[in-house]
Amino acid sequence: MSTTDTVLEQVRQAFERPTGGFVRVVDRLIRLCPESGLHFDHKQRLCRISLVGNGDGEKVEVTLRGFRAMLARFAVLCDEYRPGTFSPYGGDAEFVSLERPGEVFRAVFVNTTAQQCLTLTRSGDDNA
Repeated sequence: MSTTDTVLEQVRQAFERPTGGFVRVVDRLIRLCPESGLHFDHKQRLCRISLVGNGDGEKVEVTLRGFRAMLARFAVLCDEYRPGTFSPYGGDAEFVSLERPGEVFRAVFVNTTAQQCLTLTRSGDDNA
């Protein structure tokens, strides 16, 4: 099993065996986020997850309700880090997490009825 397979399998498990609701799922995704980042594309309760920059490479799919709630959690994290910089309907902003102290993450997402997607990447060290 490659590193890509291992990361994506762990992400799949985060959704299939959630503990503590979406706040905990988001925390786990942050812990699992590889250097390259993760991309989530959600359509009709099916979430396709891939590594950023992996092109047509390995993807995993999970049936998922509540994806928009997860996106809202990322919006809260971004707004806590830089108040007023993010909308619950989408945007591009950074945040820090207690799951990975000192690291800054970037969330780029759309959270509308027509489209739900997220790209989560690591931005570097916390300079705030």
